[in-house]
Amino acid sequence: MTDINKIRNIAVIGSGLMGGYIAQLALLAGFEKVTLNDVNMERIDNCVARIENGAYEKKEGLRAIESAGKLDEGLTTNILLGRLRKEVDLAKAVKDADFVFEVVPELMKLKQEVFNNLGKLAPPRAILASNTSTISISKIAELSGRPEQVVGMHFFIPLFGNRLIELIRGKHTSDEVMDACFALGERFPCPYYKNKMYVVRIEKESPGFIMNRISAVIGIYFNWLAEQALEKGVTWEQLEAEASIGEDAMGFITLLDYSGLDIIYDGLQYLHETLTPDIEAQQFLVDLVQSGNLGAKTGKGFLQWTPGKKPKIDSTKKVGLFKVDELLDSLMAIQLNEGCRLLEEGVIPGYSVFNKVMLAMNYPSAFSIAKRNYEKWVLLLEELAEQTGKNYLKACDLMKSGDFIQMRK
Repeated sequence: MTDINKIRNIAVIGSGLMGGYIAQLALLAGFEKVTLNDVNMERIDNCVARIENGAYEKKEGLRAIESAGKLDEGLTTNILLGRLRKEVDLAKAVKDADFVFEVVPELMKLKQEVFNNLGKLAPPRAILASNTSTISISKIAELSGRPEQVVGMHFFIPLFGNRLIELIRGKHTSDEVMDACFALGERFPCPYYKNKMYVVRIEKESPGFIMNRISAVIGIYFNWLAEQALEKGVTWEQLEAEASIGEDAMGFITLLDYSGLDIIYDGLQYLHETLTPDIEAQQFLVDLVQSGNLGAKTGKGFLQWTPGKKPKIDSTKKVGLFKVDELLDSLMAIQLNEGCRLLEEGVIPGYSVFNKVMLAMNYPSAFSIAKRNYEKWVLLLEELAEQTGKNYLKACDLMKSGDFIQMRK
């Protein structure tokens, strides 16, 4: 099915924060019917309320988007909500679906179980997409009975502020399905920017794909900084203020809470097993997850959350843990190193793709300033590896050589 005009009915399996965002984007993209499915109606009703009124910021909801004049001409919130269906029974939810998004927790066995059921219940024509942030699409597809129609489509939180969709090919995903999903992804709007999402095709699987792989490796460094800060009695609010780039920007700690600490934990466990043991869930994260403090969705994680808005970080709480220029140098060095690994492994054909990924996520790309900085960054990574005891942070061969400079494409 390469003609996306034939894709009219969308089903979203899982009505958490991301499931709601994807359903909302599907409504905004003009699909005739969008069906939300979950294990109980209370979860679905809560999701519909978030779609209408916003999750943690009112400007995200359909009502606010309509008030801002960002709906297409002739559309209203009520019209869009009229296209939304609620269904607890999976068979009924997908019986006439042309496209199914799976948005369940980041657990291999659970995702395989869902795809096993989807393979039996969804129409033969239906494309089955996982929103997994880390897990192998090929593994997820194994029990589906139709691996050629299984693909990864990874969206990012906060969805309306980030334009990136990672489109991941599994071992058996057909060219036709990849092309259809690319066109479908470009059809999704980005309401904040009044333009389309940026879809990057990832033709070779890698744990964490592109963005979450980089984030997880940066997390090695973040964990080290956090442990040092906590030993000095620094609070999470102070640590967030320390690395903040502005009151309205979503910092690293806020983003973790927003994403869901249980999701973060499961993703780190997978990357620990499949990418490097140096990526791991620190005890402070384990303690929060075990205590049920999972971030924004429970009202408490690293930070305290108030319904309807994200925490305001007071920049005056900075305590001088580190210099901003030194922090940025370390982050750029780690980002460049992991980008070079992706080039070495053939996950990306050239660093121009990497640059576009960073642009879509509103981040600077280390490749843009690497030519004049990579040699000092190689030395910096050696120091960081020694300080943290994490050898994965050491510069890879491609970064050391500087040959990546010729690999723009």
